[in-house]
Amino acid sequence: MRGTEGLRVADTSVMLDLVGGNINVAVIMVAEKAADLIRGRTPPAAVNV
Repeated sequence: MRGTEGLRVADTSVMLDLVGGNINVAVIMVAEKAADLIRGRTPPAAVNV
């Protein structure tokens, strides 16, 4: 296939339960985490609120 070399796919099937509302932010968070893992970056530390 042309143009798919090195293609990575991250999907939201890792989410155990979907909420009834807009899941855009949750999808973006999954994508950011996947990008960090692919690049080998250490994710930022968790913040307790």
